[in-house]
Amino acid sequence: MPKKPGDSRLDLVLSQLLGKLTYTPAILIDEIGDIVASNALGRELFSEYVIRDNLPRMVFLDASAQLNDQLWRANAQNTLGRMRSVLVRGEAKTRLSLLLDSLLMQSLPFRRLWLARQWGPGDTPMRVFRHHEMGEIVVEEVQMTSAADPSYTVVAYVPRPGSVSEESIRLLSSLTAGWGITAGLG
Repeated sequence: MPKKPGDSRLDLVLSQLLGKLTYTPAILIDEIGDIVASNALGRELFSEYVIRDNLPRMVFLDASAQLNDQLWRANAQNTLGRMRSVLVRGEAKTRLSLLLDSLLMQSLPFRRLWLARQWGPGDTPMRVFRHHEMGEIVVEEVQMTSAADPSYTVVAYVPRPGSVSEESIRLLSSLTAGWGITAGLG
């Protein structure tokens, strides 16, 4: 079962951190990529996704993740690398096993990459999102793992300074001001 914001003091602190990132889309994930919390811009960035509960599932099962094949492949390899690291460390064994089984059965690209042992790091941390009002948004993915509990990672999506994507995110931030933090992608 995914952790929910407020399960611990650390959850609360990390969730509050998301709220401080006013102009930066961000999500909080656990060790297997379950989305624990998100800020308003994070929810907007993923608004076109049908699958909204787990990053690996989103990467391999949601068409919205596959807008750019080269960037998708790098993202897929990074995702596999994170999953492999969790597997090697022996964390969240049952939950990770269920996720691996599900992806092996449901996603041919996952199955091919996993069995070929083509896991991270990918070439680039760049991601492409399509937003229904802003169009294509290109960002760099920045991951910050908690020193207090490495099972938590804040993932921030940062556009290049002066880019159209930066302006799009700035406009979205004015539209989402005051929406706050929610569990998952709400």
